[in-house]
Amino acid sequence: MQHIQRISRQQMCISSLEDAISADNQVRFVDAFVTFLDSEKLGFRSNSIESEGPP
Repeated sequence: MQHIQRISRQQMCISSLEDAISADNQVRFVDAFVTFLDSEKLGFRSNSIESEGPP
């Protein structure tokens, strides 16, 4: 069963992942390469939730 997982209200988020990864890090190349690929042509498909929010 798919459901929305809520984030605890007691947590604090001070920085983003973009701030934590330097501009010249290799992971940025991998991210750009994967974004460029056509996942459907490679045989990947995505499952989407038909409705959003709690029941």
